[in-house]
Amino acid sequence: MELRPSLESDLDILYALATSGRCFWWRVSSLGLPMPDNFVRKLEHDCAMLYVVESDGDRVGASSLYEYSRPNGTMWLDVVMLPAYAERRHEATSLALENAFANWSVRKVYAVHQEFESSPFEGLDCRWQREGHFKDRVRIRGRFWDQYISAVYRDDWYRVSGGHDDSTS
Repeated sequence: MELRPSLESDLDILYALATSGRCFWWRVSSLGLPMPDNFVRKLEHDCAMLYVVESDGDRVGASSLYEYSRPNGTMWLDVVMLPAYAERRHEATSLALENAFANWSVRKVYAVHQEFESSPFEGLDCRWQREGHFKDRVRIRGRFWDQYISAVYRDDWYRVSGGHDDSTS
């Protein structure tokens, strides 16, 4: 599995992920299905980096790093995968986290997920923690669901990943 920056030619797979009834992309689909005329604007809004996830040359998902706050040292992450690759979401998440900590001055990366899905950090070797829980927060598919916010801290990431934290040198 690998990440690469998205290109204009990837809009078809990105739109398919955003409008599929079989996967849920919080950042793009939370207020309903995006319309083609505002889809790119939604993708680019407050986005630091948008990646396409590939496996053996096939486009199988997307990941974005967004809402980067330099003063707070925080950033948000989302990862959406085609249903056939959902069990490998932690691989794409790991690659996105590595990019976030290697390329931005962030001390932690947040992710949001709904009650009906697992945290994008589920399955990672590093320690992660839930930092927020909102009861009956979002209406999706005809009912209200709880929403959770989780985070991975830079120190925990580098402690387990074996990588070198260049931000402090």
